[in-house]
Formats: sequence, structure tokens, C-alpha cells
Amino acid sequence: MNSTKEIASLWLNDCIISPLGNGHIHDTYLLENKQGESRLVLQRINGQVFPNPKKLMSQTVRVLSYLSQTDAFEVPRLVESRNAQVLEFQEDCYWRAWTFIEGSRTIDPIEKVQQAESAAEAFGCFQCVMEKIDLTEIENPIPGYQQLSYYMRAFEEVRIKAPAELLDTIESNSWLVERFEDVNSVVHGDCKINNVLFDEAVDRVKAIIDLDTVMPGHWAWDFGDFVRSLWFGRKTIDLELFRHSMRGFLCGAPSRSYSPEDFAEAPFYISFMLGIRFLTDHLQGDIYFKVSARGDNLRRALEQFTLFENCVSARESLLQLATQTLEAHER
Repeated sequence: MNSTKEIASLWLNDCIISPLGNGHIHDTYLLENKQGESRLVLQRINGQVFPNPKKLMSQTVRVLSYLSQTDAFEVPRLVESRNAQVLEFQEDCYWRAWTFIEGSRTIDPIEKVQQAESAAEAFGCFQCVMEKIDLTEIENPIPGYQQLSYYMRAFEEVRIKAPAELLDTIESNSWLVERFEDVNSVVHGDCKINNVLFDEAVDRVKAIIDLDTVMPGHWAWDFGDFVRSLWFGRKTIDLELFRHSMRGFLCGAPSRSYSPEDFAEAPFYISFMLGIRFLTDHLQGDIYFKVSARGDNLRRALEQFTLFENCVSARESLLQLATQTLEAHER
């Protein structure tokens, strides 16, 4: 085999292939037969990010079996190839296919705050459903993923090449390394608005996708990543988005003790952590995130550190709003 089209034929013959999504990790394609009667999502798994695709798929199957027990949202399904396999190895890469969630749409950026609330509720519900899994049943599919202490160790190996102005920001916020280290939940691990699919007709989440990063972690990682991604898309710290996101998340999330400080500081943690990751990857030569040109990861790092500093400036407002929202939810 020497083309994506031939690989796609393992699942769907004589199909139209088009790029799908804008993810930084996998290559994703929409497969559609010429009659428009059948559609699948084909993915080439990034072996550099996920060094053990077979183990990844085994865990994904386990996660899907738990998620299938909920009717809160639709769960995508893996599709067997013509060889009766859910994972195919072709051209030195692993490939898989998913059902296409019909009647769905992506919204990025959001058009109204109610969409953020609906998506946050879905991610909270995801954590609630995954409470049924024993944490020992789930492994971290990427070494150190979302753990700032892990990324800081990698950064230390290349810090001598880092821009001085970013070093100042990093060194003055070392307190974040120990923040959110507790493992207390099974998390989605990539909570962004483009990882939920909305119903075509209404502003209701139809499905949650991109399940490769499901793992044990701190519950606030998901909330922080979700809010951070919304703010990043709008280039501003939007307090209304924060309030609606928190309200939605609490509606769907497990019943546990939450602190307003965790909600307020979770976006700090994620933006700082991503800044470290992008900067380290740039200094290492762009070996993790896909880039179109040298310097893309440095630009991404600068954007995340700018967002982080804006979060810090808004801390008191965020904490006050988190306190009010949590109190209203508990009444």
C-alpha cells in the first residue's frame, strides 16, 4: 500500500477522503462513499506521542465499555476493518476508524455562553460516569501527561537555551509545580470545545470525542483546560464564560467537595503547563507537536504564557466568582 486512499479501503471502498479537524497529534480524515450513504473517521495514530498503540487501544476499548453505560451523550464506536481488526499496521503506522456521529457539528469558537455551559456539563458528566472505574484499571497513556513536575524536569535539560523573559516568568511561578498533583479522578485529559460534538439542531452536546488521553489525574485538569481553551479562543479572560462553565461542570460532575481556589487556579495551571510544553518542544527541535514552520511552538508558548499572566491578573475576580457560583450550586 502506498497511499491514504488504499489504507482507507481497508474500511471503505472507493471513498472520498478529506482532512478532518485541526488537532496537533493524530492525522484525521473523513471517509465518505460517493453516494454519501456511509461516513467514517480514519485516524493515523501518532507513534511518537503514543509509543504503544496496541496498549492505547486496549485501554480505549475499556473506556468505551464504561461510557456505553450512560445515555447522557452518544459514545463513538471503533469500526473493524475488512480484516476484522480495530487496529491496522500499514506504512509503519497504526491506523483505526471510528463511526461518524451523524447529526452533529463542531462549534469552535463558541457562539454563545450556553454552549460553553452545555459542553462543561458534558465533561463533568464524563467524570461522573468514569467514577465507576477503579483508578488502578487506567494507566497514563503518555508518560507524565498533564503533570507539571514532569514537564519541568524536561525543561531543565534545555533551559539554557530559553529566552530570558520567559525564564523570569517560569522561575517566579514555581509554586504551580506542586499544585493539582493529587490523583483523585479519571479525567478526559483533553477538554476543549472542539472535543465535543453538538446536535445540529440545538445547542446540546451530542458526543464527547478524542478519548486517547483518558487517565487518572486531578479533576481540575479537565475544568482548567476547558476554560483555558475558551479564553484562548476569545483572547480575553471572560468572567461570564468562567461562570457558565463552572455552573455546567458542577451540574454534571461527581458529588465531591470542591474549593473555589481550585476552580479559579485550574486555568493558571494548564496555561502555564502548556507554555512549558510548547517551549520545551521548541528548544528540543519540535519533536512532539506538529508544526508548519520552525518557530510555531515558540509562538504557541508565548501565547500560553501571556494567557497565564492574564489569569494571574484576574485571580481575585475569578476567586470571588468561583465562591459565589459554588455557594449557589450548594444551596
